[in-house]
Amino acid sequence: MKIFGILLFTILTISCTQKPLGKKQQKFAGTWQGHGTTLEIYQDGSIRYESKTGSSSVSINGPIQGFTKKGFEVGFLFLSTEFVVDKPPRKNKKGQWWMVVDGKKLTKVQAH
Repeated sequence: MKIFGILLFTILTISCTQKPLGKKQQKFAGTWQGHGTTLEIYQDGSIRYESKTGSSSVSINGPIQGFTKKGFEVGFLFLSTEFVVDKPPRKNKKGQWWMVVDGKKLTKVQAH
């Protein structure tokens, strides 16, 4: 039974570790806002997400498990969700960073 506990602890520890953002993902770091949504992406590879639409709200906090062709996955073990990046971070003519995530245009209001 002791070995099972150690094995379970090891699996949970490995699966819950987060990795810092890589060079290609650095442009995602920061606080992004728009349309009742705030998405904070930290250099350590974690996120904080809040979105309010009418009387409903969604809140997600957790580590980024990885970036995909569509966006990035956040969560632990089997409890994860994918954020679809419709348009990756880019600057407009005024030098303001913006991106579209899950169909919502977000503007960077603070760098991390």
